[in-house]
Amino acid sequence: KIPSIPVSRRTPEDRQKDVDNIMSWMRNGKPSDLDTPNNEFTIIDQMLPKKKQTPQDRAKDIESVMHWMRTHNVPPVKEEDVPAEFQKVPSTPVSRRSPE
Repeated sequence: KIPSIPVSRRTPEDRQKDVDNIMSWMRNGKPSDLDTPNNEFTIIDQMLPKKKQTPQDRAKDIESVMHWMRTHNVPPVKEEDVPAEFQKVPSTPVSRRSPE
């Protein structure tokens, strides 16, 4: 049996509409009322590394993550869903060594 490849159910027009919605959300200061019901835009935006890029590129990156998550049935993780052990990592004191 040949393994199947996941196929997107979303059309290119649907994906462009997502990019447009993300751009609108970003232009309006990222308010929660313009986000998805699960705050996916905010969650994904916070997960992605900050880098020098245009807002359009950032919106495409967010949409690409959303598309991947939908294709692989991965729900966005909310901060309150993260186990307490992972929320705060204790630091270990380190002494600075002199060049001597």
